Amino acid sequence: MKPVTHALARKRRIPAAAVLLILAFLAAVLIFWPARPARAADGPSSEALALSLAAAVDLALASDEALEQARQAVSGSEADLMGARSGSLPQLSVGATWTHNLKKPVMFVPPEMAEIFGGATQVEFAQDYDLQGAVSLTWNLWTSGRLSAGQGAASELVSASRWRQQLVTDLVRYNAE
Repeated sequence: MKPVTHALARKRRIPAAAVLLILAFLAAVLIFWPARPARAADGPSSEALALSLAAAVDLALASDEALEQARQAVSGSEADLMGARSGSLPQLSVGATWTHNLKKPVMFVPPEMAEIFGGATQVEFAQDYDLQGAVSLTWNLWTSGRLSAGQGAASELVSASRWRQQLVTDLVRYNAE
């Protein structure tokens, strides 16, 4: 009697060509992988950068992440202000629809009303091709102060963001000096 084995318990042999291909790939990676330079000891670097105080401050202002975040916050709050102002501008919407009917639309008429349409109980009421267009203009004339309050809040946010940016700039300068 043959013993029953589970399908996962069977051993599969990997072909020799696949093993050689994998070894060749690993050898190529090891040969062509860029070597990393050795790190210097924790002591002072032999290639120290000599900077003046003004150059050090300029470098700190150009590379500080908190200052870049403050700049981005100012840009974002200015965009919010533009969005708040756009609510008081008119908005124009234009739309069009082109329709090609495979069969003309038909309206069925009760027999009592057929003599109005010349005795016909089915009336075609559209063309094979149909173009419809629409133009809409909306403008908020009175919003009981909501738009002006939103603009005022957005303006104050821009002001606060600019103050924060100036504060971060002064802090970076102080730390660099």
